[in-house]
Amino acid sequence: MAHHRLNLKPLALAGLLAFASAGHAAITVYTTPASFMAATAALATDTFNAEPLGGPNFPHIGTAGPYGYSADASFDGIYFVGSVADVWLSTTSPAETITFYDLGGGVQAIGGTFFATDFDGAVIPGLTMTLSATDTSGTVTRHLFNSSAGSFMGFVSSTALVSMTVDAAAPAFGDSFATVNDLSLGLAATAVPEPASALLMALGLAALAWPRRHQSPHG
Repeated sequence: MAHHRLNLKPLALAGLLAFASAGHAAITVYTTPASFMAATAALATDTFNAEPLGGPNFPHIGTAGPYGYSADASFDGIYFVGSVADVWLSTTSPAETITFYDLGGGVQAIGGTFFATDFDGAVIPGLTMTLSATDTSGTVTRHLFNSSAGSFMGFVSSTALVSMTVDAAAPAFGDSFATVNDLSLGLAATAVPEPASALLMALGLAALAWPRRHQSPHG
C-alpha cells in the first residue's frame, strides 16, 4: 500500500499550500468597530471635523495620521454636511458613488460609518449601503442593510488596498446622498488564518498524518 502514501502526501501538501495562499489574498469584512480594531494595527481616523461645511471639492485630499487618501464622487465632487461639531463627507449630487483612492502609507485596512443623507444633510435611516473594497488581488462587495448614522463596516487585507467605493440605495421618496463619517485607515494586524482557512489547513495536515497513523507495523 506504499504507493497510496506516496500519492496522498504531495496532494495533501499541494492542497494545504493552496488553502494558505487563498487565505493570504482574502479581504476580511468586519461589521463592528471592536472586531475591526482587533484585526488592525497603527489605526488612525479622519473625523472630517476640520473641514468647512459645503463644497464641492474636486477631489477631497485628506489624511488620517500617517496615511493619505483622495476621495471623489462620480460627477460633482465631495460635499461636507452634518454640523460644525460633527462633519460628514458626502456627495454634491444624489445617487453618486464615493470613491476613496490613492491610499498612501501602505494602507491595508479601511473602515468607518456609512449611511445616507437627504438634500438638507439629515440622516435617512433604513436604506441599504453598498461598499466595495479592492486590493491587489481583487474586489469584495458587501451591503449594509437598514443603515443608520452608526452603521459600521471595515475591510482588512493582507496586501495593500487600492480603493473603496460607497453607494446609497434610493429611498421610496426623494433623493439620497452616500455619506461617510470617521474614516479609519491602518495596517493589518499579525496575520491569523480565517476560521474557514484554518479548518482547511487542519484537514490538510490531517491528510498528511493519516497514512502514518494507519501504517502497519510490518510495513
